[in-house]
Amino acid sequence: MLLLIFRRFYQTTEVGEWYFKMRLPILLNRSGFTQLLRKSFSTQFQSTPFILEKLAHRCVIRVSGDEALPFLQGLITNDMRHLEEGAPSMYCMFLNTKGRVIFDSIIYQENQGSLLVECDTRAEVQLKKHLTVYKVRRKIVIESCGFPVYGAFGDNAEESVQKLTKGNENLVACRDPRVKELGFRIIARNGELESTEEQNYKRLRFSLGVGEGVEELPSGNCFPMEANCDYMHGVSFHKGCYIGQELTARTHHTGVVRKRLMPLFFEPRKSLPALESPILDPQGKNVGKLRGLCESGVGIALLRVTEALRSADNLQIGDLNVKTHRPQWWPSELSKDRPEF
Repeated sequence: MLLLIFRRFYQTTEVGEWYFKMRLPILLNRSGFTQLLRKSFSTQFQSTPFILEKLAHRCVIRVSGDEALPFLQGLITNDMRHLEEGAPSMYCMFLNTKGRVIFDSIIYQENQGSLLVECDTRAEVQLKKHLTVYKVRRKIVIESCGFPVYGAFGDNAEESVQKLTKGNENLVACRDPRVKELGFRIIARNGELESTEEQNYKRLRFSLGVGEGVEELPSGNCFPMEANCDYMHGVSFHKGCYIGQELTARTHHTGVVRKRLMPLFFEPRKSLPALESPILDPQGKNVGKLRGLCESGVGIALLRVTEALRSADNLQIGDLNVKTHRPQWWPSELSKDRPEF
């Protein structure tokens, strides 16, 4: 009961919610509930400063022409009509014919007839080839832009982004369409911005359980629901056909999604397990695979939700003890195959 009261207290602010997700598991393990309460209500509580970070692992491809929107409509999981109706950006995935993820993307409305498709830098060449294969005779142009991508988050992020972009038409800026805690996305179409590359954004993503790029979403090796694409407004179940739609729709209507990307927390250390390492519960049962870790004590993994949450504070990756929890941004609607935790 006390833990529930404490939790709700901190969720009244965006910074408090971030602190709860980032540090609670480690503090509980280190010093117990009494010390946690003492620290929580002390003057040591600090806000997260505003951070503008260049995302070196992300790049931009421009798709332009009168048929750009209907062209992408048949290739992605989301509905391009969101952009036609005024949305500045939207999250989506490109699937193969078997319904597996090959690229994750955020698509931005640059101007009339011109779209910016953000993707992992390591997948840029493959995505251009993928788009070219389906272009056929459509009157569109597919080109690499070389525009840098930035993440903006922390205290007063909205106000800071507004000041940064005011009067600068070369900046494409909008709130991250996936999860509000991720802050804002900025594309600079005319040079670099003063920023950091300290991977604060990666740690934030991991703490939220948000995967991104070919390392955390291996091409052809995971399904959109497992990557929480449905929870992050990246799938439309009302649009027409697109590549990989049949299996995605079937999974949605059956309501059975047993595995999802979830955050991991552990004591900071230098030596980290290899990616794809198995994650075991106290009985030695495999409950998932590791997809990413930071030395600072956060990571991300594809976990069997029900089994992982049953032993949320006592999971093992080799000699590393890790914890997980159900992310607060997940919607309250639950799959038919599992109870609420």
